[in-house]
Amino acid sequence: MFQISSIFLFTIFPCMHLNIMLLFAHHDLEECRMNFNVGDHVEMRKKHPCGSSIWEIIRTGADFRIKCLGCGHQLMITRIKFEKSFKKVVRINSVSSIL
Repeated sequence: MFQISSIFLFTIFPCMHLNIMLLFAHHDLEECRMNFNVGDHVEMRKKHPCGSSIWEIIRTGADFRIKCLGCGHQLMITRIKFEKSFKKVVRINSVSSIL
């Protein structure tokens, strides 16, 4: 199926209603969002000051709570910042992958 991006629509119809633009933008975000589960171990791009770059996901949603596996320090970051600094999944939580 032919898909029209919101940027393309804006260049053709600059007076288009904002709700329709937000609908297209929201649809694009849903396709790009990655799935993370509580208990997954992920490697981040930058190392923590303790020297470890492996973190455990404790909470997911709009904000993530992650715990450093080197020193146990916990922090909350937004989903957008987490997905930008995320490198790879090291270990998937076996309980969440079954459900």
